[in-house]
Amino acid sequence: MLSLAALFIIQESLFRYLFPVPEVLFNRAAYMPAKFSTEISETRAKALCNVIVRWEFEPDGVSFDHTLNLYGFRGPDFPIKPAADRPRILFVGDSFVEGCGASDDDTLPRQFANLIGTQSAEVINLGVAAANFPEYLRLMLDAVPLLRPHTVFLVACSNDLPALPPFDSPVPPPGGLAALDQRDFTFLSPWQPRAAVAVSLLHEGWSLPFRVHRGPFGFFAPVPDPSNPLSSTRPVEGLDPVLERAMRAGKANPHLQGKLPVFDRNLCRDYEKAGGAANLLRFLTWFCGEYGARLLVIYVPFHVAANPAYLPAQVKLGGCAGFALPASFSDEAHRSQQRHLARECREAGLTFIDSTDTFIAGERRQRLFWPTDGHCNAEGYRLLAELCAERWSTIPQGVALGWHVAPLRGSGAGGRLRPFYFPILPSSRTSAVATTWWPAAER
Repeated sequence: MLSLAALFIIQESLFRYLFPVPEVLFNRAAYMPAKFSTEISETRAKALCNVIVRWEFEPDGVSFDHTLNLYGFRGPDFPIKPAADRPRILFVGDSFVEGCGASDDDTLPRQFANLIGTQSAEVINLGVAAANFPEYLRLMLDAVPLLRPHTVFLVACSNDLPALPPFDSPVPPPGGLAALDQRDFTFLSPWQPRAAVAVSLLHEGWSLPFRVHRGPFGFFAPVPDPSNPLSSTRPVEGLDPVLERAMRAGKANPHLQGKLPVFDRNLCRDYEKAGGAANLLRFLTWFCGEYGARLLVIYVPFHVAANPAYLPAQVKLGGCAGFALPASFSDEAHRSQQRHLARECREAGLTFIDSTDTFIAGERRQRLFWPTDGHCNAEGYRLLAELCAERWSTIPQGVALGWHVAPLRGSGAGGRLRPFYFPILPSSRTSAVATTWWPAAER
């Protein structure tokens, strides 16, 4: 009997060492658009745990490995329950938060943590490459109640606008309703034998984490992988042959083709008419406030707006035939996104950090972006980290935030704006979050 007990203890110890498991089944895969290689998007459809993925843009000399933790996010593992002696800070956003174009030690969240001191706060990177406002919304609906942060930095980039339906503003959702699911996370029992947990995870289709990180797996797959658009469509007119070869080989982002005219349109768009983020920002302000978290928004500009020296590299991405290049991407006509976000953050009571002019000034000293890939380099992420650290230092620490509701906006009859609200139903297992519309006179 003693020998069997000893064998079980040895086996359990070995399994727990070889196969670490997360506390809850919260994973990046639930918020990641299916634009990447089959290895990432399909083989690990439910979870990316303890793997290394490689972001490459060969023509720019970019090749960095992202070390993903048990929850599939870049950075070290973190406990679900925050520490009692220091605040927790979440960074939510797309590839600029994940840190594409930089090493693990040079991402925005990591450099921010180094600036404020790792003993001052716990900083968690929840960046998901290719995510947008719909994914940010789903992620924050899950992460804020689960991780209980003191502060959330929402990093909005120039490719995040226009916001996608049904939560763009001022257009109301179809039929006046838009349902969201707030997931309920069950903690895995630490007393259950690790072999049983492993079998259960595999049965549910989850990837079983190993102690040693597996990979690297490329973000982009070569042709003929179906995730590569060049497998099924012709390259856009004017795409540079060197870039095309790299994209076909999975050594550069094939989704960047022909983006320069798209950026030009979106930077000049009137977001008061359609595609705005007012509804999302006001809901997220209220939602974070419900859990005692403060929300801050920082805007990262299109890199050509920061320095026109990047323009020739963007022209090589094609799609510019018949497109009249503007004299500037940083003039007032091309700052509609900044004006829109600044106005809506002000009305929602949010802190807004516009990094555009800081990047313009910084580019006079050194290059802060990769020219074709468009992401920040290590110095660019440090600039963002310094802006965030400066603003965070002004936030009162240890002060409970009051319950705050900012009116959400929708378009009423005759173009008038009318408020709507997202009520949370915490009594249900899966709380429904829905929009309800009514004229201002009925409030």
